[in-house]
Amino acid sequence: MTTPPPPDVTAVVFNGDLDFSNYADTLARLRAAVESGRDVEVDLADVRFVDSAAVSAILHARRLAIASGHRLFVSGMSEAVRRPLELMGLVDLIAGR
Repeated sequence: MTTPPPPDVTAVVFNGDLDFSNYADTLARLRAAVESGRDVEVDLADVRFVDSAAVSAILHARRLAIASGHRLFVSGMSEAVRRPLELMGLVDLIAGR
């Protein structure tokens, strides 16, 4: 994470690969962050790869955050992460603080 999140934001930092093999853990960590009752920043700066399962977990957690009156957004996307999200048309939906 390049800059610390504001005090009203819960940060979730991931690294390595986010894929089907760690989907359950990814979703559990995102749900816990959403349950903090604050906005959630998902830091993917150290993620090398995402697949559709990881994207599904992020989008599911985003829906939960919105339903509870908060935001979930992604920061620190490398080109390896940004490109698949661009192809899916999701960067503008989930990026930014």
